[in-house]
Amino acid sequence: MRRALKTAVAALTTALAGVAPVTTGPPAHGAPTITCQGRPATVVGSTGTEGDDVMVVVPQPGVTAQGLGGNDTICIVAAPEGGMRNVTVDAGAGDDTVVNESTDVEDVWYTIVLGTGADSYVGLDAVIPSNPQASPFHETVYAGVRETGSVEGSLDVEVDVIDTRGGDDVVHSGTTTPGATNNDTVLTGTGDDSVEWAGEQGGAGTLDLGPGDNTLSLHPGWQGASTTVSGPARAAVVDGRTVLRWAGSIAHYEVGVHTRDQSFTGTDAAETLVLASRTTGGRRVISMGGGDDHLALHSMGSGRVTGGTGRDSYSGNACSIATVRVGGTFSCVPVGDGAVRHSFGFDDFEDLLLKGGDVRVVGSAADEKVKVMASQRIRVRGRGGDDVLNATASGTLRGEHPVVLAGGPGTDRLVGSQARDRLLGGPGNDRLFGGGRGDEIIGGPGRDKAFGQQGRDRCSAEVRRTCESR
Repeated sequence: MRRALKTAVAALTTALAGVAPVTTGPPAHGAPTITCQGRPATVVGSTGTEGDDVMVVVPQPGVTAQGLGGNDTICIVAAPEGGMRNVTVDAGAGDDTVVNESTDVEDVWYTIVLGTGADSYVGLDAVIPSNPQASPFHETVYAGVRETGSVEGSLDVEVDVIDTRGGDDVVHSGTTTPGATNNDTVLTGTGDDSVEWAGEQGGAGTLDLGPGDNTLSLHPGWQGASTTVSGPARAAVVDGRTVLRWAGSIAHYEVGVHTRDQSFTGTDAAETLVLASRTTGGRRVISMGGGDDHLALHSMGSGRVTGGTGRDSYSGNACSIATVRVGGTFSCVPVGDGAVRHSFGFDDFEDLLLKGGDVRVVGSAADEKVKVMASQRIRVRGRGGDDVLNATASGTLRGEHPVVLAGGPGTDRLVGSQARDRLLGGPGNDRLFGGGRGDEIIGGPGRDKAFGQQGRDRCSAEVRRTCESR
């Protein structure tokens, strides 16, 4: 069936360029009938009618195929052309059925806007190219009207059924209207997929991301004071009621809900959590669990944050003033709110990336990597372990306070900034690198190597390079 359809449509492609729509009549004697889902096509081209169409879409460069009004049945037929391209279909209003029957599965991005109505979509059931040089196909599906980059403000209120199947796909489902219900069924199949989800899951709703390195993004709209997201339970709960359940594998979570209190529990797999709520204050209770995890925290409050077992990393830029002690307390004055200070327990993170104004960090006995980017003051003390400490200075820091990096016991590597640096290796065989100004570099006990770099530097170490004085 697909071979006959491909042959018939290929013959029309040239004639259709710049001409739309083509409303078909009875086929000429002996000519193959162009069908969509077993039904004779009423439109072949890029523009449907306001009635109920059976439409075969032959993609044209730079043209968005539009189903317009009516309850349409739309088949997408894209044959391989070579080179990267985009194929976009907007089903329009009505209860539409869209099926991707294309044979082009390499280096192509399909964008499907289902629009208003109770719609369904079936994606490509094709094998992802195994060639490591090949770029696989992608399908991005909007359950409602299209909103650039997110579901915020979208009007997806009807019940949609979306099954993207193979490929690395993105699905936008639901609306951020407070208290809205989301009854969509979303199945993403194999591949590294992303689902942007908003609304409280209704009894008819289903979310299954299948296998792969998948991402789940949770948008505002849930009503309540406290949200708990649990990887082991595969569920989100607000004030004791379950607002979302899912199946499949999730490696990356992006939580942008606006409840006051927020909690997360990870699994023993490697996971990423981005907490991006606009709400500050309240409690943040985060346990990343096992695995080599990453936490990006952009919403501060009280509570406790732990990385768990594995080598875990933390990044954040929400604090104008940050005082961090690994295994102790993280204290933060949020950017733009100097009258408030939030403090929470902080432990089991080995790699830290912190951005702010005044940033001070004290490590633990573990081997840690700490990078600080700040505009007013930087002080980092590694304590025990074989640490890597790195600083980047900007703004007034380049002319006022020196950057201080102190390694402590262990074999440490210290990398200074473009400001004046004071690098202290401590006990152990350390390597210390100055920056772009006149730095003070002191190796301490052990066989140390000091590299002054630019500026007039003073170095005290067993091996000295580009140091002007001792």
